[in-house]
Amino acid sequence: MELGKVLNKEQEAKNCLADFATKIAEKKQALSDVIDSGKKIAIFEITGKELYLYGKSYGRGGAILYDELGLHAPEKVEKAAFEKGWASISIEALPEMLAMPII
Repeated sequence: MELGKVLNKEQEAKNCLADFATKIAEKKQALSDVIDSGKKIAIFEITGKELYLYGKSYGRGGAILYDELGLHAPEKVEKAAFEKGWASISIEALPEMLAMPII
């Protein structure tokens, strides 16, 4: 809305936000049909030998996934990555962070 005010396009900003809210509601419903409510998700990136976890404030879609769509990360991921926005971990630590067994 602030950008709409600055550009003197408040109505366009309101329309855009309303469209966004509608799309989020539709996507939440679609996700609830395929993802159990108790499931956790994590955003991570592997680059060479480095592995990064991302929270909700460091891009990579975290704000949309966690704040808007209401999805949740495993507790260890939240503790490691949410305050700073990201965390670097070893690949060996990934199963523990995601609370899943090594296959």
